[in-house]
Amino acid sequence: MTATEQIIAQLRAARAKHPELAEHLDLHADLWAVEMPTSAGAPASKISAEEARARCVAGVPLLRPQEIPLDWTSLSRRFEQVCVIAARRRPDLAGPFGELLALAQAAPDRTKALLRQYLMVGEVETDEGGLTHQAELLAFVFGHTLRPALRACAEQLVPHLALELWQRDICPICGGAPDFAILNEQAGARYLVCSRCDTRWLYPRVKCPFCGASRPSDLSYYPTDDGRYRLYVCQACRRYLKAMDLRQAGAQELLVEAARVITVDLDVAARAEGYV
Repeated sequence: MTATEQIIAQLRAARAKHPELAEHLDLHADLWAVEMPTSAGAPASKISAEEARARCVAGVPLLRPQEIPLDWTSLSRRFEQVCVIAARRRPDLAGPFGELLALAQAAPDRTKALLRQYLMVGEVETDEGGLTHQAELLAFVFGHTLRPALRACAEQLVPHLALELWQRDICPICGGAPDFAILNEQAGARYLVCSRCDTRWLYPRVKCPFCGASRPSDLSYYPTDDGRYRLYVCQACRRYLKAMDLRQAGAQELLVEAARVITVDLDVAARAEGYV
């Protein structure tokens, strides 16, 4: 069973245990299912071991946005798949997702420019009409559109990564922001997980990965009842980060890619308290 198949299986299993999350879990399982045939054909990126180490020392991600190889034919097909799946699994948003697809097909050059912008800054700027008036949904589609290619690049580049030289707040591969973390089973060291390519890297536990705050009074965490997960929050920037504690029984059974989806209740709880 491939890693992607394991992720889908874990999402399906979670659906049986948490029927209240069925719509959310089905959406992400379907998105992973269409990723399987496309990830193997994602374009490769070339970088020497010497250049990789030099960039780590300098604090520069191994892939600059302009260097990320993109196959626009595959990306256009993937964009359409994501919109169609999201519209089907989220009927309440079928109209907006359908509109995004129609606008993207009508203005492919504009879509390419916005996707490049998303790679550069990690978000989509809003406007009063056109493709970006649904910026949050467009960012969701862009993220899932790019994921197969970015993961394929990361798989090739991670072996060249000098992790001991990188403890920064962005991904050492693609420069993406973290959206999850892992506490390892040995000493509970914290590894951040990239929201775009799923690369993991070591980061101090008592430091906010978004604003750098390190005062104990600014930082808190809330464990789940079973201890498998934690919700880290920062009072300085009002950001939050979910984490999985591999020292707890059963936590190691879940892959990170499934865990970040299954823990959607932590996202809801954090946002209800004003964290973003």
